[in-house]
Amino acid sequence: MVLPAMLLVLATLAGLSLPGYLILRGLRIPPVVALSAAPAILAGVLAALSVILPGSLTTGQDWATTAWIAAGVLSAVGVLLWLLSPRLAPDRREPSRLFIGIALGAAALACIITVHQVLEGMGALDVPLQRRDSVFHYNAIAGILNGWGNANPLELQGWMLGSAGTSSFYPSTFHAVAATIPVAHGVVAGNLLAVVCCLVWVIGLTGLARVAFPSFPGAWAAAPLLSLVAISFPLIPLFRQGQWPFGLSLALTPGLLALLMFSARTRSIPGLLAFCVGLAGSVGAHPSGIAVFALVALGAAMLEIGERALAAVRREDRAEARMPLPLAIVLAFGAAGAYVVLDRSETILRMGTFARPQTPAPELVQSLLTFSHVSVNEPFGIAPAIGMIPLLIAGTALMVIYRPSRPLFVAASMLLATLLLTPTNLRVAHVTGALWYGDPERILGVLTLFTLLAAALGVGWLAEKIAPRVRGDRDTVRMGVSLLIVALALSITWIDRSQVRSDIIVAGNYHPSETSPHFVGGPAWTADDSRFWESAAELVGTDGVMTDSASGGVFLPAMVNVRAVPAITTLDSLPGPGREAAWGLRDTQPLGETACLFLEDNTIRWVYLEKATNTRFAGSHFRSDLMAPHGELVVKDGPRELWRIDDCRN
Repeated sequence: MVLPAMLLVLATLAGLSLPGYLILRGLRIPPVVALSAAPAILAGVLAALSVILPGSLTTGQDWATTAWIAAGVLSAVGVLLWLLSPRLAPDRREPSRLFIGIALGAAALACIITVHQVLEGMGALDVPLQRRDSVFHYNAIAGILNGWGNANPLELQGWMLGSAGTSSFYPSTFHAVAATIPVAHGVVAGNLLAVVCCLVWVIGLTGLARVAFPSFPGAWAAAPLLSLVAISFPLIPLFRQGQWPFGLSLALTPGLLALLMFSARTRSIPGLLAFCVGLAGSVGAHPSGIAVFALVALGAAMLEIGERALAAVRREDRAEARMPLPLAIVLAFGAAGAYVVLDRSETILRMGTFARPQTPAPELVQSLLTFSHVSVNEPFGIAPAIGMIPLLIAGTALMVIYRPSRPLFVAASMLLATLLLTPTNLRVAHVTGALWYGDPERILGVLTLFTLLAAALGVGWLAEKIAPRVRGDRDTVRMGVSLLIVALALSITWIDRSQVRSDIIVAGNYHPSETSPHFVGGPAWTADDSRFWESAAELVGTDGVMTDSASGGVFLPAMVNVRAVPAITTLDSLPGPGREAAWGLRDTQPLGETACLFLEDNTIRWVYLEKATNTRFAGSHFRSDLMAPHGELVVKDGPRELWRIDDCRN
């Protein structure tokens, strides 16, 4: 079962990457950088198309056809650029085929291991993730596939909440990309793209290490392999929380950052333009996609101003400027001005206020330094990655000493400060954490990018120190020593990490079990639960079913089109009857006309109810006010009830 699914994942990765790779190679971007940034190019084009195309072309099969045509056009343009525009820019070759070959081999190995771990835990690509966020995302993908709505980010939330045509922003690039995958239904498409995001991340780390640490080739091969111990990203957001738009955005970040750093270093205007296209894909997937690039640019600006000031005081000549001084000043003062503006916005402050219990700062730092994961909400034990800690310490020190990597260190420091502020109730914490909704686990995921890079740099530095003492070809020895160091670092915690990634995180959220001590999914299943789901699935078939995503995100197995009241905390940005309908389903007041409107607009005839506390269906009003007078109780087993409602108006 794993091998066919793995081939499907690799085919999806190829389809996502090929158009962008051809474009970037046509612009004479080096192969590894082009490969790492390629998926973002197609994502950026699809993000733009989902907004500018008429609605009739963004529904059902028409959207998939349009997207594939766009991918074909991109590929053709890339080939033409390569063949007909050799004068656009000189072809930049990689410094050593040996270094690049080993780095790409390491990335391929890391990708294969990651896919195997995830698919083993998942069981099959048609098994739904039992998390509340995934309910919304599966439905959005299925909606585009089946023509319930379109991929426009200004309209998606409207039709998802029962008021098609209303305008309200919700990032839709993940759903737009997933809906282009030629598979049967939204569950498979969503799972496929989530797995592909892991591979995009691994390949992006390889390209970023290549650009950020050109003098340490051992880091190029180390970066993808060291990602095999990471927990906070991509495993937690993609396969525990179901935060797929955020996951896609962050997965695209290392490859795009490699393209930005390379283009800025070589003054490549075509490369910078391509970066802007890719950035649209990252931000279109999730607005937080802008954060890392903004922080790295701000870090470079601060360093440029500081180095110029220090040189002036010492009356010394400086090395080549990192960026023009006017640009550095604009970035620094622009960031300060933006903070002042955001600090006055109540909307931003609400976004940065995280409602759930916050993890204490010492535990956040522990998660960061040990490449583990600590959460007060859903704790499970993970042994620290002891072998990674010395590499992280050495690499962090080198990022300060090594001039090309200093902007990365400054950006990571600002992110760390944001992370440490999240448990507080300070106003500055709400402003700086707004892009991640004040969620420390998301910020930990972003910081994983920098900790993996630092550890990889530590490997590269050690290899450079050890290699001269070993006989043999210098380049071969450097890479061999790097791989040996990585193997030693991984071997210490490999068995534990492999089990955590596959069994606890992935399987624990795709296959709930009341016997699992590490269960973090929806309500635990028993044998009675399984019998209930099987009988309900036979009755419903492929009809739409509504459940409450806040009751644990439970999907009824074999039911393809499960709809849900999305688990969001505010609908203030959604005007008109859609907002009224969604609130009407949650309010303790009589449901009235708005509830009927929601059910009718979403073609819902089946409703699953479960007596649960602390959910948006808590209380009996939904059952007594709508289902009992107008519906039929078809199946009941303990607290589980499946209702059919054909007409809620009589």
